[in-house]
Amino acid sequence: MSNHKVSTSPCAPQDVNRLNIPEEFDDQLSSGSRDEKYSLNAECLDNCVAMSEKLRASEANNRQLSTEIREMSQNYRISAEELKAAQEKIRHLEAKILENQTPIVQLRAALEEATEKTKSEEFSRLEAIIEKKEKEAKILAAEKETFKQKLGQSQQNVAIMQQKCVSLSQKYETLKDRNAVSDAKVLCLERELTEFEAKIVGLELAAVEKKQQIEKNETLIGVLRRELEKSKRDTCKAVNAHRSAYKALADILPKLAPPGLEECPVPEAMIELRRNPIVVTPISRITIPPIPVLESRKRRFLRKESRPQNRYNLRKRQFPEPQPESNVDIPRERRGKSLQ
Repeated sequence: MSNHKVSTSPCAPQDVNRLNIPEEFDDQLSSGSRDEKYSLNAECLDNCVAMSEKLRASEANNRQLSTEIREMSQNYRISAEELKAAQEKIRHLEAKILENQTPIVQLRAALEEATEKTKSEEFSRLEAIIEKKEKEAKILAAEKETFKQKLGQSQQNVAIMQQKCVSLSQKYETLKDRNAVSDAKVLCLERELTEFEAKIVGLELAAVEKKQQIEKNETLIGVLRRELEKSKRDTCKAVNAHRSAYKALADILPKLAPPGLEECPVPEAMIELRRNPIVVTPISRITIPPIPVLESRKRRFLRKESRPQNRYNLRKRQFPEPQPESNVDIPRERRGKSLQ
């Protein structure tokens, strides 16, 4: 209808079928299950579209009913006008009958006088006039009966039209109530959709905070990796220096003994070192577990791809799997050598 208004009354549980929202929805959202979130949002959208289609259908029915009511009222007015015209015609015919009855009585009296006086041509003429008037009176009476029958039919038609108007008004009221309930349902669905959108915005903000925290952690991991590599290089240098010193000491000790004296005893530490030499693993062979690092360009690409086209067309976000970093290659000259 053109004067249709949206009802703002709160929806009651017995009037509106609310969405079947799972109880663990908040847990799923906090754990990052985006598929359930998108499916629920699409379900809300489908419900809103179905309710809008029902509203359009009910409005079309209301327009059709209003058109029928206008046609019925117009027919009712036409029937009432015909009824008035028939009543006026009947009154006119009754007046004519009364006018004809008066001259008939007068003519009868004149006929009696004429018969008394003379049975002449005047008597036959008056008799013909009387017969003519009687025929006219019969015709007028038949017309009166015909108009009475038409009047009865018009009254029946008017009663039928009134019944149809009452039934159509009842149907209109019923559809009006249904439209009010549908409006309340649409308002509830829109309210729930707004709540879902607010939750989605909160999740996106939390995701941005997590990304920032990941970037900070990645920076700290890079610093720690550089410090670890530096400490490994320093350790290798120290081990190589100690090894060279032990070798030089082992070579010099026999030469330092005076002639004619026994050889200097070799320290136990040197003996133990010769039995169990220190094995230093080269830095190139040390493996560090790969750490997923998203570069700034990759993050911008993902942010652009994950942005929805509009508020209802939410696509599933797909993240490429991170590639592990390659191990740091150390030049061959700086690699440590194990003691033989």
